[in-house]
Amino acid sequence: MKLKRILVLLLAIISLGFISTNREVKAEPLAKEQEFRGVWVSPLVADYLGYLSETQFKSEMNAIFDNMQFYNMNSIVFHVRIMNDAFYPSVYSPYSRYHQGVKSFDPLAWVIEESHKKGIEFHAWLNPYRIQNAGAATVAEKKALAARFPQMNAASDYRNILATDSQAILNPGKPEVRTFLLNVVNELITNYDVDAIHFDDYFYIAGVGTDPATALDRTEYLTYNPNNLSLANWRREQVDIFIEDLRELLDNFNLYNSKAIQLGISPSGIYRNGNGEVTYDDYGNAITNGSATCGFAHYDYYLYSDTLKWANEGWIDYLIPQSYWSFTQSDASFPKVMDWWNAVLKYKKCKVYSGMGLYMTSNSWANKKQEAHDQVAYVYNLPYISGHCIFAYQNLQAARNNGDLSLVKENYWDKVTLPVQMDTLTQIYPNDISELNIDLFQGGVRLNFAPAVHATRYAIYRSAGPLTYSNDELIAVVGTRTFDDLIYYWDSVDEAVVYNYGVRSLSRSNTPSSGVEKSTAGATIGDPIELDPVTKLDVKGNLYQNEKIEIEFLKVPIVGDKPLNYQVLVSEDGTTYYDPVTTGNSRYEMPQTVVQEFTIPNGNDFYVKVIGTNNIAVSQSEPFLIDVKENLGSLHLSVLDQNLYNGEVITFEWNKISAVNNYKLQYSYNNIDFEDVSNEYPIVIGSHKCHQQFLVPNYVNLLYFRVIGIEGDGEANSNILQLTFRENLGKIEGVLINNSNDYYNIVVNEFDQITVSWEDTGYGGDCVIRYSYDGVNFTNTIRHYDPSASVITIVDGRASQTFSANWEYKVYIVIEEAIGNATVKSDVYWIHTVPSMHLFIEDLMKYMFNESRLAVESVYN
Repeated sequence: MKLKRILVLLLAIISLGFISTNREVKAEPLAKEQEFRGVWVSPLVADYLGYLSETQFKSEMNAIFDNMQFYNMNSIVFHVRIMNDAFYPSVYSPYSRYHQGVKSFDPLAWVIEESHKKGIEFHAWLNPYRIQNAGAATVAEKKALAARFPQMNAASDYRNILATDSQAILNPGKPEVRTFLLNVVNELITNYDVDAIHFDDYFYIAGVGTDPATALDRTEYLTYNPNNLSLANWRREQVDIFIEDLRELLDNFNLYNSKAIQLGISPSGIYRNGNGEVTYDDYGNAITNGSATCGFAHYDYYLYSDTLKWANEGWIDYLIPQSYWSFTQSDASFPKVMDWWNAVLKYKKCKVYSGMGLYMTSNSWANKKQEAHDQVAYVYNLPYISGHCIFAYQNLQAARNNGDLSLVKENYWDKVTLPVQMDTLTQIYPNDISELNIDLFQGGVRLNFAPAVHATRYAIYRSAGPLTYSNDELIAVVGTRTFDDLIYYWDSVDEAVVYNYGVRSLSRSNTPSSGVEKSTAGATIGDPIELDPVTKLDVKGNLYQNEKIEIEFLKVPIVGDKPLNYQVLVSEDGTTYYDPVTTGNSRYEMPQTVVQEFTIPNGNDFYVKVIGTNNIAVSQSEPFLIDVKENLGSLHLSVLDQNLYNGEVITFEWNKISAVNNYKLQYSYNNIDFEDVSNEYPIVIGSHKCHQQFLVPNYVNLLYFRVIGIEGDGEANSNILQLTFRENLGKIEGVLINNSNDYYNIVVNEFDQITVSWEDTGYGGDCVIRYSYDGVNFTNTIRHYDPSASVITIVDGRASQTFSANWEYKVYIVIEEAIGNATVKSDVYWIHTVPSMHLFIEDLMKYMFNESRLAVESVYN
């Protein structure tokens, strides 16, 4: 292995010599006994779709785990708080829009448990301060933003919001904000078994000002600055206080709960720009003015983050500088950045890993395969850099197909590694396993053992001779997944060869036990074990006689790398089962699921069970009863409202079927799991049409609706209605029509000019006046009504638009302002128009009867 790595690196150096003289990778990389191999995962950058359904979420996450295990990675950095929200039920924060529609299933609890079952550390990634990547510069905008949050959230008080015209964050200088964030973290670690709290580089934001007299946080600066610090130093101190307080919270929690929760920070790659020189004081603290770079630095404007201080003080357990630059980046090359980090923490316990920007394309990142390889090779020669974290998962996933990490996989990540022992924390010493059992099967060896006290994962070693527990003998690190209360591992080797196996327990601090060993000599053939059964089926299609449906289910976790062969069996009596494939139905496997097509027989209900087998294990489900309905006809569902807003009541309509008197309007967040609309607004059943109202929840962007008619054992189904909603930020006030607020008595003549004005909201959004002839369908703007209408202008705090009256007797108008996915709008007003033909007839009659003849003649002449 070492010879292979040396040859590859020598070839890389020779080839690179023709490209750049500034690139150097040492020929003999140092072996890493322990290594962090992680990846950032977030729906914000489309690494996965968020939560849509239990099956979808598990399927996507299992695919992520499969790709991580392909590269022998051991840590996932998973986004759980993006925009002052939560991917879990919280008393402090609203549910994230990426994890809506969650009911009994808890996605976060499942993904944490699944990580641990696979031996993967779970790092909970939070953005502490960020509220939105959109502006809220005015008081009105801050108040509107504050209204979105529950009372226990610091952002519910607009005075806690620090915002520019492009971003909004919680103000780091407010003590109540720090208290709130500590509560957020405490809630998370109390309810979920995370291994680390992880922040990236979102602290202060650009645009808050550097002049104390005009800075957006000048009030806090003057109020909470007893040491009379400069504005920059004061801002750094505010973040320092939070990080130190969080360290204390985690230490206390770890102490009283036998945990080892880490605190990690991933700042931008450059701390400060300087000459790159590093010396040390008597305490091992680095003396330096920064790395030999000239890029954006997080110590100064605008992040104000003193990460080196946090490491020196022992407040954090690891740093992952976002060292995304390439070897040939002139202003901040990868070697200059990582050499500096390697030096400044030489005498500190705080671990350092390199953040790899696999998404990059500039400079030598143009050859991603070589650049990624050389960065990993370079870090292997830096004794105080202990691994990598890749941004982002989608690029890791793509690398399976495009080969961007093929050289890394071949030369460095070709086998598992031990996780980094966190000596920054109080060590937790795990017990050894009590006994190691070994069975033989054709094609391999199966190990099993009972879980050990204080162990969270297990390192498995194999040797043809005596075990030394070196990394060369390490073959797996497994998690806590059990079958019949035992942990299993399958090793695909020649079962006729005698091997010695050893198992060392690893604790939450990644501290190893001494180890338990056993030889395969004398081992016998074992019996297949029972794996977890399939417990949930997703049925797609109408459950009517003779209809074709699809039955989909998740594959169950397996032992080792031997996949199961699945059968989906059907029975009409619950006793005699058959494979529907034999009757012309298709079955196909997806990467994480199995789909069985099936044509419903002429009988009523039927049963389904799922069996999966290989030569070492079997999985068999309990029978699922599928309830077949009589088809009573079709329903057509529609919504009567054209403008759909959060927090407002909308009305649905559908046709009544004469034979059906019971209906259920249902909604879904994912178009799979539907639930009944509440009876807050009862269904009104008419002779031909049915109606029901629905209160749209807040913070929801998308919902699916259907209606079901039920009578006896029969059922009628409607179309699926997909509706998108906008957030309603309130009401546009101060509306005047031709300078009058007598809105419902406005009468104009055809072709008269109409000016509608209103108070400017200060949001800076896109305003439009919409009109309707029925007061319901406001689909068109006023420019459809009058193509020559003026543009909307804002003068002295009032917006206005002028247009001409047309021939319709009555027109309804409403004013809307769109701000991103949010809307603020006015009440509905109407304008009466007297058509010109009516005026002509009226005047003609007056002329004929000699009433004010001269006045009439003067008009038409």
